[in-house]
Amino acid sequence: LPQKEILVLATTRSWSGLDEALAEYNQSNDKCHIILDIYEGEEELARLDGALVSGNPPDLLDLSGLDITKYAQKQLLEDLNLYLEKSSVLKREDFLESILDGFTIDEKLYGIPDSFYFTSLLGRTSQVGSSAGWTLEDLMALTEKYPDSRLLDRNNYEYVLNFLLCDYILEEFINWDTGICSFDGEEFSSLVRWIQEHTKNIYLSYDESVDYAGGVVPADMLLIRENILNPRDYALKTYKWDEPVTFIGYPTKDGHPCYRMNTSDALGIVSGSRHQELAWQFLEFFLSGEKENFFYFSSRRDILEQDVKEEMEPLYERDENGEIVIYEQFWTKENGQMVEHRNEPWVKARQFLNINGEEVAYYNMEQEQGDILMELLGNIDFTPRPQLDNDIISIIMEESAPFLTGDKSLEETVQLIQNRASLYVNENR
Repeated sequence: LPQKEILVLATTRSWSGLDEALAEYNQSNDKCHIILDIYEGEEELARLDGALVSGNPPDLLDLSGLDITKYAQKQLLEDLNLYLEKSSVLKREDFLESILDGFTIDEKLYGIPDSFYFTSLLGRTSQVGSSAGWTLEDLMALTEKYPDSRLLDRNNYEYVLNFLLCDYILEEFINWDTGICSFDGEEFSSLVRWIQEHTKNIYLSYDESVDYAGGVVPADMLLIRENILNPRDYALKTYKWDEPVTFIGYPTKDGHPCYRMNTSDALGIVSGSRHQELAWQFLEFFLSGEKENFFYFSSRRDILEQDVKEEMEPLYERDENGEIVIYEQFWTKENGQMVEHRNEPWVKARQFLNINGEEVAYYNMEQEQGDILMELLGNIDFTPRPQLDNDIISIIMEESAPFLTGDKSLEETVQLIQNRASLYVNENR
């Protein structure tokens, strides 16, 4: 029997969906066998970088959580546009265009994610308005209007810096074209003072108690940050609030809607691979399958739209012929009261939630919610954040800490941030 070619897929973590896809592909394919090579941890990332430039590199690379910009600049990845153009299995229209745009650098497509989830700030519609997107000025006005309320669910400087203002800071105080930073001006100093005024602690602690974990968000809390994993998770987030909620996103300079994304199994082909065509055949198999993803949003447009549509359809009880069953009379508990129904179909609950000790049934997503979700997904920027961005925020945090403890003046602090950030940006851009 002919010997199968061995291909290596390098990843920083193993996912059950990817493991299952590899097992199915290896069982059905008579030309190649793909194995996983897992590089987990900081030390392993250095080993991965070495493997990619070696004479025998891996054939496929999972870009999830990696700095795609670094690998693109070193020309370590193939342009998948060339493969998509000639593929009889996949085409660009199969995916959300914003996903492909996000993984495109200098007009070259370096990876295609299988699935994703996003992160957003949520607030009461009566307080933040009904439209997605806002500016820093809008955020500051909100805190001025409700001076006795908490800003976020975690009340520390590092949390606000990383998970509220990160996008605004990187956009407003760095000119990425010229490398010029402006952290030493009054605008940034005022922002530092504002964060200090609206937080009590310095460092982020995930051990902080969350007092709304089992119920409704407290009336004195303005915003919470949520990971939105899938259509149902999106609908269920609203159950934590005592009134209509807006997925307003993160503040930006011009107020455009801004949400952060995380991708799963964003696979690319390594330029040094000797089996690029076989690697693409696996990508076609992996991305074209009709598999169900119960955890995240699918990057496939057809699956995503179908998932949202199904979440909006009531789960009627049906007979053996598929017809909706109509009952002459039944009772349901609604808002703590028993309600009589006559000559109506029975709708099954998709899930039950415990809200402040009371069982609440979730039936389906409303049409308006589904429309808002699809519009929201279209506003997500899928460009993976380079490590440079994270390092800049780390510099700001490191230099801010002595000011927050009273060991340095604000003037000295912002000058140190300016010097370090300017040097780092110009060395790495």
